[in-house]
Amino acid sequence: LEGCFYTIFTPFSEDESIDYESLENYLNSLYRQGARRFYAMAYNSRYSQLKHSEIRELNEFCICYLKKLNIENIVIVGVPIHCSTNETIEFVQHAKDVGADLVSLIVREKYFSDDQILDHFSQVGRCTNMPILVHEMPFLSGFDGNQMHWPKSLMMSLPNIPQIIALKEDAKDFEITKTALELEPRIRVIIAGI
Repeated sequence: LEGCFYTIFTPFSEDESIDYESLENYLNSLYRQGARRFYAMAYNSRYSQLKHSEIRELNEFCICYLKKLNIENIVIVGVPIHCSTNETIEFVQHAKDVGADLVSLIVREKYFSDDQILDHFSQVGRCTNMPILVHEMPFLSGFDGNQMHWPKSLMMSLPNIPQIIALKEDAKDFEITKTALELEPRIRVIIAGI
């Protein structure tokens, strides 16, 4: 997990369906220019604009198409922005079954405790044994509804879950980025590009 990862942007047709022809052209263009690492993520890939069935279809298309271009391509796909742990497990298992290399997990539930968040990641990891990329971005506090950054204790506990191998640091705060970079070396950190 070294080098640049390229966002998979989801194009839409006028009827608001996914424009798979444009998506194929976009992925081909990236690949022809040397891209070998691709990332369909919750926000850039517009998961919030899709039904859960469309997310699953988009993930499968991207995985299969990119692996057909080159089996060595690294493909990361995500799960819906809001769903239960059990549904997350179903999405992760589907991504694993169709050949994803990693799955990006984002938790948009309100934060109440480190254990709440760690239990989610741990259960997904145990049930699927799929490599996990944690998409870290600010939570809403379950206590006062205000936006909050991840507590350092939570971030530093991620290495305790063996399936977590990467972190997408998305707090856009230099101190949080520094904390992320202090994680043990087996957890790779992806930060936003310019």
